[in-house]
Amino acid sequence: MEPLCEDSHTGLCFGFDIPDGSPADAFDVNVHYQPNLLQIRRPEDVNYDLANRLLRTKHESWSYEQELRLFVQLNDPPDANGLHWFDFGPNLELKEVVVGAQCAPKDIEAVKDVLKGYGRAVECSWAYMRKDAFLLVRHDFMPPWFSPPA
Repeated sequence: MEPLCEDSHTGLCFGFDIPDGSPADAFDVNVHYQPNLLQIRRPEDVNYDLANRLLRTKHESWSYEQELRLFVQLNDPPDANGLHWFDFGPNLELKEVVVGAQCAPKDIEAVKDVLKGYGRAVECSWAYMRKDAFLLVRHDFMPPWFSPPA
């Protein structure tokens, strides 16, 4: 859910089915959940191993996500908008899109338009911020402030 939390919950989170034995297995990394911050005691502790640990460590309160991260190289040049794209290919099957709590209505419309091509194969839900805790909760319906165009 990391992309949802960045930039004030305006992002998207994608969920995939990755078959066992697929080429993607060579790149996947299980996230390590721990109760405390990683400690950096000396400048010489800052190295490749620390960077690798930082990329795959989250606080244990997020362990319910059972997150798996996939690291890939972006070999193609960026498009006209400066964005890089990664071809999912046959080994990554999109199954879920979670829309951030503060995602702009125009972006939600764009997501809905793209997902029409997937039929019911891809679930779409919205993440709401709980008022009594720093937690995101998923709902299967649009945010109350979103009104679809007539």
